[in-house]
Amino acid sequence: ALGSADAIVAVLVGVGARIWEPSGETFAGPPPGSKYLWIMLDGRPLGYLEAARLSHAERAMRDAKLAGQVPRDMEVVCIARSFSRLFSGLFMFTGPGRLVRPVRCLRTGKQELIGPLEQLFLNVSALVSEREQAHAILDKRASKDGKLETYIPE
Repeated sequence: ALGSADAIVAVLVGVGARIWEPSGETFAGPPPGSKYLWIMLDGRPLGYLEAARLSHAERAMRDAKLAGQVPRDMEVVCIARSFSRLFSGLFMFTGPGRLVRPVRCLRTGKQELIGPLEQLFLNVSALVSEREQAHAILDKRASKDGKLETYIPE
């Protein structure tokens, strides 16, 4: 079985990312111009990809996360250029000790753990009227018999 970093790299290469491989030379980053964005893993540069492929790469990473091909608690953050004051790119975090919470991916129906930076850039619905969003909040509430059950706000 692949290690988590190898599995992450395999998914990214599959969507056209260029992965930096240490060769003893200094890595200058993506080619000049606004066509490319950084890919970061746990705060370190991993490679780059064309800006037009950013959302495709994010979806591929989420699908791999939900399928268990990469760590299920990995945080996947896609910061598009439309957030002009932020550093654009694909940012992934796998380290322990991050605050995560469960949401339901409405596209697949599966539960997904998301982190604090990820929440800023995901469409998370809290109400049924917002269900065209990408994810739904899961909350634990006590039922009348005292058992905890998963509750999606209505």
